[in-house]
Amino acid sequence: MNIKTGFIRTFPRAYDLLANVIGVTPKGRAQGPDLSHWKDFYDPEKGTQRTDFAIMKLTEGTAYVDSRIDAIWSGVQKVPIRGGFHYQRSGMSWQAQADFFLKVAARYDFHMLILDVEPFNNTLNDSFFADAYRIINFWTEKQPSKRVMLYTNKDIFQNWMYPAIKRLYGASGVKWLCEDVPFWYAQYWNEWSVDKDPSMPAQRATWDLWQITARADPKEWGAGSLSLDLNVFNGTPEEMADWVGVTLPTPEPEPEPEPEPIPIPIPIDPTPEAEIWNATVISGNKMICRKYPVAIDATRTGYYVTGGEQFTGRLWVGNGYVWMLIDSSPRVELPGRWVAVRADNGSSKFITLTKTAVSDQPSAGLRHFVLRDWERSDFAGDITRPNLPMVFRMGQLDYVSATHFTDMTEEIQYFCLGIFSKVYYGRSWRKLSISEYDVLAQKTAALYSGARAFNNRHGMEMYRNYLTRKIDDMHKDMVDPAIETIITGGATIEGEVVLNRHAEKMVKVCHFDATKPMPAPDDIDPFTDPRVFMATTITGKKIGTGYSVNPFPQHVGGLSPNVPVPIIARFDIYYRLKDLRPVDGMGKPSPYWP
Repeated sequence: MNIKTGFIRTFPRAYDLLANVIGVTPKGRAQGPDLSHWKDFYDPEKGTQRTDFAIMKLTEGTAYVDSRIDAIWSGVQKVPIRGGFHYQRSGMSWQAQADFFLKVAARYDFHMLILDVEPFNNTLNDSFFADAYRIINFWTEKQPSKRVMLYTNKDIFQNWMYPAIKRLYGASGVKWLCEDVPFWYAQYWNEWSVDKDPSMPAQRATWDLWQITARADPKEWGAGSLSLDLNVFNGTPEEMADWVGVTLPTPEPEPEPEPEPIPIPIPIDPTPEAEIWNATVISGNKMICRKYPVAIDATRTGYYVTGGEQFTGRLWVGNGYVWMLIDSSPRVELPGRWVAVRADNGSSKFITLTKTAVSDQPSAGLRHFVLRDWERSDFAGDITRPNLPMVFRMGQLDYVSATHFTDMTEEIQYFCLGIFSKVYYGRSWRKLSISEYDVLAQKTAALYSGARAFNNRHGMEMYRNYLTRKIDDMHKDMVDPAIETIITGGATIEGEVVLNRHAEKMVKVCHFDATKPMPAPDDIDPFTDPRVFMATTITGKKIGTGYSVNPFPQHVGGLSPNVPVPIIARFDIYYRLKDLRPVDGMGKPSPYWP
């Protein structure tokens, strides 16, 4: 052990402080992210950092395949050095786990095969660590051309795995664990850096990969989420390529920069035209997204759009270009940014344009009011559910009770937040203070919790929460929550009337199509758009011919007590006409009673 390594192990906090004060020596290490299903997308070409390798989750236990494996692989395959990992589960056959992982990994082209050993959902005992030993050695035997690795953290290695392996396999096991098996090590400093060194377990001196943080900026690496795991190799990119046995590709030359036009006086307020256009990027180079429509370094945002990417927006001409102010995009960081469409003299064209429909809001007419329990012909009995929503299902044409769930992706969560912000604060969520944003994010998560009918145990308090700034509430290892096609009594919906095979008249309900990009929340009026309803609760208090109906409690304290819920679905959804009454005009009757 050298002096520096001994100092880090003995005084890790002092090393962290000293390194932050005096800096660390640049080491030129290879660097890259590791990814799993909680990343909405991954494309290293959209990142701003150099990516030398990427690692992704493939499997867990004996049957689970990561739910976004192919979407993540589409980005990982662009990286020269690639790894895949398996999350080991206790109480399951080690042989079945080992075979299952190799079967899935064979579909892809990886250079590193990694066993992830962690405590979550596992029993840490000798049997568990004996299985880890068997799996790694089995993979090493079956895949001699791959680097087979162990991933774990300091506590597991030092306090659990080392004692178990020593008890089970003696000196040979200790040598295997502490010297032979390639090691991917997780350990975070308060202030992370690719050039620091880790505080190693007492029994092991060397590391191969080091997971240095779970708080990297995903936008810098081309990933879609709020945070990202970042790793470094204990050597340069060239040394890592030699270590895994690959030849690095010759780097392509940097793309030609966007031409800088002759400076033109910048107008005070560039106001785009009202018409909305569909845009598709045709340029082979990255197109810079700017905070102001003028091509100078000061307006760069660090974001780019690339060939084939699509979005919608409005146009403005000035400063040498035709510009688009992006209104809607699957990437939540793009709305509100400017991008050049073409030179204003027609000499260069970067983006093609097509006209959108006249309005994204449903056409006039055929509006209906959702009857409350006691207003429905099939209702009988007393109300016995105070302070709960009186909810009804929107489903298939022939089976209205057959609702379906739609994943609440990062885009959809921010869309719902944007609608909430218009009602609660009266302005875009992008214009909120940090404290205002945190309040709204908390209220949004409360509405879309698993206890609410809209999510039915698939809520944001248990599944992936993209809105919160609290690391513990992100649930970043979980899948996206889901919203069910449910509506509350008193809502207003719109759609054409059709017959199902039971000869029942059904309304084909207008909704936001989850298979397409969400529109810009600023373009939606939740008080008139029938695709947004105000959630209601029912009390046990009888008033005349009905019962007291109140707004949801989530928005107490805002500009309006109304709690807007967008109707979002992946398929056509229907509601019985007999449980509706027609609405005159294009407004929405009050959803509350009396």
